[in-house]
Amino acid sequence: SIAIVMLAERLAQLQQRSRLLLLVAFVVALALNAHRVWQAEDACSLLVRGAKTEFTRWLYRGHWHNTAWMPTGCALAAWPPHSVASCLANGTLEFVGDSRVRMLFHMTAASLEPTYSPPHNARHEDQLFRSRGVTLRFRWIPHLNEPALHTALQEWKAHPPVAVIHSAGLWFLKNEQGTAALKHQFDELLVQVDRFVHDTGVPYIWVPLGDVKEDLLWETRKAITSRRVAEFDNYVLTTAKPSHVIVLQSAVDMYQQGNAEVTMTSDGLHYHPVLQNALKNVLLTQLCREHIPATSSLCCSPAAAQSYKLQPLQYFAAVVFLLCLAGHFFLPPTTANTEPSATTNKTISLSEWCKHMSLVGVVMLYIRLCDRTPLFLKASKEYNPVHLALLLLAVTLVGLLTQKPTDSTVLLHRQQTDEWKGWMQLVILCYHYTGASQNLAVYVWVRVLVGAYLFLTGFGHFAYFYHKANFAWARVAQVLLRVNVFTVFLCVVMGRTYQEYYFVPLSTFFFLLVLFCLPDALFSSLSSCFSSRLLPAQAVFSTFLSVPFTGVSLDVVASRVEQKPLLSDFKTATALSTLSCVLVGTQWHAALF
Repeated sequence: SIAIVMLAERLAQLQQRSRLLLLVAFVVALALNAHRVWQAEDACSLLVRGAKTEFTRWLYRGHWHNTAWMPTGCALAAWPPHSVASCLANGTLEFVGDSRVRMLFHMTAASLEPTYSPPHNARHEDQLFRSRGVTLRFRWIPHLNEPALHTALQEWKAHPPVAVIHSAGLWFLKNEQGTAALKHQFDELLVQVDRFVHDTGVPYIWVPLGDVKEDLLWETRKAITSRRVAEFDNYVLTTAKPSHVIVLQSAVDMYQQGNAEVTMTSDGLHYHPVLQNALKNVLLTQLCREHIPATSSLCCSPAAAQSYKLQPLQYFAAVVFLLCLAGHFFLPPTTANTEPSATTNKTISLSEWCKHMSLVGVVMLYIRLCDRTPLFLKASKEYNPVHLALLLLAVTLVGLLTQKPTDSTVLLHRQQTDEWKGWMQLVILCYHYTGASQNLAVYVWVRVLVGAYLFLTGFGHFAYFYHKANFAWARVAQVLLRVNVFTVFLCVVMGRTYQEYYFVPLSTFFFLLVLFCLPDALFSSLSSCFSSRLLPAQAVFSTFLSVPFTGVSLDVVASRVEQKPLLSDFKTATALSTLSCVLVGTQWHAALF
C-alpha cells in the first residue's frame, strides 16, 4: 500500500512534465508530416515511387509483418479475382523481361484464376493467359537492346495495352559484362519508352532488380553480385525520375526489409512467392486505384484525392462551428445565477454554449485532419499479443491507483454497473487499437463483452424506468441525444453511414425496446404484458436483425446506397430476440420480488 501511494505521488509530480513532453512530441510529429505533405509525398507516392530524400526514405519506408508487406502510411487493398477482372476488363497487361517478371506474370494470372498452374515446359518463351475477359501476355526479352523490344513498342502504339511491366538486366550481368554498358542500354531504352508513354499515355512500370544472395547463386550466375545490382538500380532511380517511367521503388524496400523466408528462393536469384505476391498487390494498387474502395486507410484510395471536397451539409456544419467559435470569444459572459434548483434544470449562457460547441468543432476538425487528409499517414493494424497484454496491464494499474470505496451494497447498483461498463469500454478500446480482432479467441470474448454491455445498458434503463416511472418525452429525448449526438456529428464530418458506428445504433435500439416493453409491465399483469408488448417486440427485433436495410450515407467521396443485412439467419435472429424478451421478463420479476 505504501509503495502504491508513493507511486501515485510520483505520477502526480510527473503529470505536468509529461504534458509538456507530449505537446513537444505532437508538434514535432506535426512538423514532420507537414514537411512530407509540402514535398508532395503522400502515401501512394511513397508506396510506388519511394521517398525523394534519403532521410524521408529511412523515415517512411515500409516493413514486413510476418508474411504481409506493411507500407508506410496506408494499407494494401486486397485483390480478389472479380476486382482484378473489373480493373483490367477487356484489356491487355504486358509483362516484359526475364524469369523474375515471368513469376510476376504467373502471380497475376493466379489472381484472376486461383486454380492457375504455370506451364513447366515454357521457360524461355512468350506466354499468353486469358481469363474473365482479361489478357495477360509475357514476352521473354531478357536484354534491353533486343529487336523484339523495339517491335513490341511499335505493336503497343497500334494497340495500347492497359500497362507494361518491365524488368531486365540480370542476364547482361550474368555474362560478366560491366554495368557501364548496361547503363548505356538503359539510356537508349528510356528515350524510346519516354516517347511511347508521352504519345499513348500507357503506364510503363519498371521493376528494379532488387538484390541477390551471392552464396546461393549457381556457378554460371556468380558474376551477378549485389554491388553491381545496387549500382544499376540506383542509376535507374536517378535517371528515370524526370521521365514518364514509373520505377517501383517498393521492390527494393521489400527485399531490404525482409528475411530469407519472404525474399529469396533456394537459388538466390528468384524472389519468394510471398514477395512476388506483395509486388503484384502494389502493381494492381497503382493500376487500379479507381477501383479501390473509398476508404482513406487504403493505399491510393480515391478518398485521399477527394478528401477536401465537402458536401453542403458539411459546409453548414463548418459555418455553425465557426459561428460558435466567434461567439465564444466575442459574446459577453453572463452573470446570472445558473445553479440548478429542485424545480428547475440547470441553464447555461449563450457564450458558454458556444464554448462547448467550439470544443466539439475542434475535436471534429482534428479527427477529419487525421483520417481524411494526407497530413497524417495511416497504417494497418499489426496484432501482437504482447502489446495487447501490456496495454491491458497499464489500464489495470491505473484502475488500481484510482479506486474509490462505495456506500451501496445492493447487487448491480449504479456505481457497480458503471464501473463494469467502464472496464469493458477500456478493454474494447484496447482490442480495437491493437487490431486484436485477428485473433479468434480474443474476438469471441470481446463479442461477449459487447453483449454484456448492451445488457447492462438495458438493465440501467429498466431500473430507472421502474423506480422513477418517468416515461416523459423529455427523458426519452435526453437519452437519445446523449447517446447519438457525437455519432451524428461524426456521420456528418466523416461522411460515414449511421450503421457503421454499430454500437450506438444497437444501444439506441435496445433503449427503445425497453421503453416499448416496460409501461404495461409496470402497471399490468404478466400475461397482458407478454401479449401486448413482448411478442410485438420480438417480431420487431427479428425483423431488425434479419431483413436487409438500406443505409443512408453522407459519404464525402461518393454518394452510395448500400444493402447491409445485420443478420441473414432468421432462425438465429428469432432465438436472439426470444432471449432478449426472457431477459426483459427476468429483470421485471427481479425488480418486483
